[in-house]
Amino acid sequence: MSDPKILPKVTQDEIDPREDDDSKRDAEIQDDRPPHHG
Repeated sequence: MSDPKILPKVTQDEIDPREDDDSKRDAEIQDDRPPHHG
């Protein structure tokens, strides 16, 4: 439970979970249809 790899991983995931989703969505949308950028 005192793993240095799990602590930072969970912390980072809990720090900016929306930023990761935003980045993933942005990449998926751009890769899905770059010519259709609104």
